[in-house]
Amino acid sequence: MMKFGKILMDLKNIKLVTTEELKVLKNILEQILDFLKDFNISQNVYLMPMGKTRDEVLEAMPMTIALSKQYGFNVTTRMHLIHNFE
Repeated sequence: MMKFGKILMDLKNIKLVTTEELKVLKNILEQILDFLKDFNISQNVYLMPMGKTRDEVLEAMPMTIALSKQYGFNVTTRMHLIHNFE
């Protein structure tokens, strides 16, 4: 555990992709948050909506924002999809 803890302390950010499976996702987020509390890096966690198209990303954003507020995580988007930067 100490070796893994050292690796986590060296991380700058963690990005998780949110999915539509809300019950499963909340369970995973709670486990991650509980684990990260030991390392005081939960403020470096970003949630990003899953999606391959602009519409999919925009549809998933409200849930992603709500989960970020609930768990104290940050939100990142998929700007290249939202603004068609492909």
